[in-house]
Amino acid sequence: MENRSAQHHKDRQVEAIKEELTLIVTGELNDPRIGLVTVNEVVMAPGGKSARIYVSLEGDERNRSRASPR
Repeated sequence: MENRSAQHHKDRQVEAIKEELTLIVTGELNDPRIGLVTVNEVVMAPGGKSARIYVSLEGDERNRSRASPR
C-alpha cells in the first residue's frame, strides 16, 4: 500500500499531465480540427512510467470524425 505522501505526489503528477495536455491541445497545436477535444482524465500506471489519457470529442458526428485519429 502506498503511503500518503506517495499518493499525493502521484495525484499532483496526474493533474500536471492533464493541465499540460489541455494546454497543448487547446493552444499550441493550432489545428482547428482539435478545437472540440477535451482532456477528461489521466490514469497513471502503478509504476508511473505510462498513463492512459481519456478525452471527449464534442460537436456533431462530422466534426468528431475529423478530430478522431484514423
